[in-house]
Amino acid sequence: RKVGVKKSSFSVFCRWYMQCLRILNYGRLIRTAGKIIQQQKADVSHTNSGGPIDGMLIAARKTSTPILTQLHAPYLLRDRVSLSLHDPDFVVGVSRAVIAPFGKRSSTPPNSPLSILGQKSKYKIIHNGIDLSAYNTWPRNKRLTYNIRQELQIDDNAYVIVSVGSLIKRKGFDLLIQAACRLQKASIPVELIIIGEGPERSKLEALTENRNMTGKIHFL
Repeated sequence: RKVGVKKSSFSVFCRWYMQCLRILNYGRLIRTAGKIIQQQKADVSHTNSGGPIDGMLIAARKTSTPILTQLHAPYLLRDRVSLSLHDPDFVVGVSRAVIAPFGKRSSTPPNSPLSILGQKSKYKIIHNGIDLSAYNTWPRNKRLTYNIRQELQIDDNAYVIVSVGSLIKRKGFDLLIQAACRLQKASIPVELIIIGEGPERSKLEALTENRNMTGKIHFL
């Protein structure tokens, strides 16, 4: 089955750190989204994460279409306000921590197609999941095992922290390295294992060397 895809860049209108507002592109996004909703006779609009909500929310309201938003991380109050995260008709979060800041006051609009789901609140938690059934059926002697302490020669008494992610600035691995340094200075035996790749790797390795943590922070 073929699925049509249209791609266009979008600008966030009210984000607190924006130095300039790309108003023309913002307006173009709203018009384009509205046309697509009308052409496809969409029953529901969906946004993935908080970024596109402010523009898509206007397009959805202009076409009288309910909007569903999926959030993957908690948002600060300033972002919840500036991005209008309280306004979608239905909000799905991947954990209790993501949904908790919104409270339980808002209810699903009675005339919304989403009310068919029987939700008393417009906020719902749906956890990300991994299907382990294929892994669990493997013979135990064929399963992959990796003794991280043995491979990296980490002392049995050390605390091991493993962090997996893209080595990009907004992931904050530099803060994690600084935290490991503070633990070491406090005489808490800790070793940090960073699993990932990205443009910040050389800077993170340099930070590790400058803090004399080369033997305590491992990049895999």
